[in-house]
Amino acid sequence: MVRIFTIYEQQVFDHKLKFDQRLEAFSILAMIGTDLGILYRRLKENKNIDECAEHWDFLFLMLCTQYPFADAIPLLEHSLSAVEKKENPLLIPQLMKLGGLPITEATSLLLHALPHIDPRIRLCAAQMLGQRRSRLALAGLSEQLAREEDESIALTLAVSIIASGPRSVADVSSIRFDSPTIKLWQCILAMRSRDSSISDLLVTLACGPDQNWQIRRAAIFAAGRLPYEVALERIAPLVLLERSPFVIDRNPHLLCHNNLADLLLNESRGMLNIYIRGKTQFVSFFEEIFDTGWKEFLSFDQDVPTGAEAAGWLFDRLTYYSWPVNKQAPDLVINELHIP
Repeated sequence: MVRIFTIYEQQVFDHKLKFDQRLEAFSILAMIGTDLGILYRRLKENKNIDECAEHWDFLFLMLCTQYPFADAIPLLEHSLSAVEKKENPLLIPQLMKLGGLPITEATSLLLHALPHIDPRIRLCAAQMLGQRRSRLALAGLSEQLAREEDESIALTLAVSIIASGPRSVADVSSIRFDSPTIKLWQCILAMRSRDSSISDLLVTLACGPDQNWQIRRAAIFAAGRLPYEVALERIAPLVLLERSPFVIDRNPHLLCHNNLADLLLNESRGMLNIYIRGKTQFVSFFEEIFDTGWKEFLSFDQDVPTGAEAAGWLFDRLTYYSWPVNKQAPDLVINELHIP
């Protein structure tokens, strides 16, 4: 094996051979597991006398998608800088492979790619930095979040910041977009860091009946991690006054609440075909499904409405929210069923 390595290495470094022959030897070395970093450094030493030097740089960069090595990082950084004024998705596989190497230079590479003009490269860099969970990337991620104009990338940046060990909610406060996702992550971060600077927002989210139920609960949990008088004291009196409109479910475990919410969450698209046939057909279809499903639980006989009653209530609530004209109607009913 050592002799095979030597023969093909000699061919790679033989400037008198045609480039195709040298390339063939190089491909064989790559396939049999030679250290591409060492090979690249040796070729680089002869760069001034090798007419094919630029070709080698390109080949090593392309090959690092299969055999990533640290010496290819400067090559990719140079390529990213060369195309920084235009989109180039061809570099994304290299960025993913080299950005995943367990070295600090890989973090620097991803930060270098983070402000790139190509949104696909920015998204890839943000996702990879989130996977690395390095606090060294925190400042760069926050800076990019402040100037990012693509909402989907901004949300990815926010998630990556949270994965990188932020110390306060201020690290994600520079985002330009207002979405349920970022509100949820702000609550989670406040819960982790016990950051009281966000207390007013937590109160607003927890007490807002128009907020998604997951956001409301996350805000309450986050408030519970702070001193009582900071947020929870203002939240509790208002939230405890709220009552679920599904009053016919008096089961101590809220069995029917849970089943209806789960059905709406996973089957609302298929449910629409039954809904448009009218209330009679809707109740007839779901009555047996509810009755059969509830009997699988030990507490099904404890103050549980009949399947017909539950189906009728569900139809009326969806109608109240103007389904299907209002596509958010199932989510609004879920919010009612998950009242905090």
